[in-house]
Amino acid sequence: MESLDTKIGPYFEKYDVNSNDPTSQEYFSGAVKIALNEYDLPVLEMATEFQVADSTIGRWANGAAIPHPKLRQIILNWIAEKI
Repeated sequence: MESLDTKIGPYFEKYDVNSNDPTSQEYFSGAVKIALNEYDLPVLEMATEFQVADSTIGRWANGAAIPHPKLRQIILNWIAEKI
């Protein structure tokens, strides 16, 4: 399986993601934003999977909110499988 970095890395510049550290807030927000915009991952699918409101997904994407680090890793793994 292709790594998440390989899938989202080419879009880092476009989305102004300057961190390659998957534990950082910037990387997480960028990954969510890229998955939604470049890979057309449905917001509703992600919201349903993680039992959060659609608006929470938007806050994750713009960096206004961030889940606990353990949940972040679960979400990033899920994104990697979906895109």
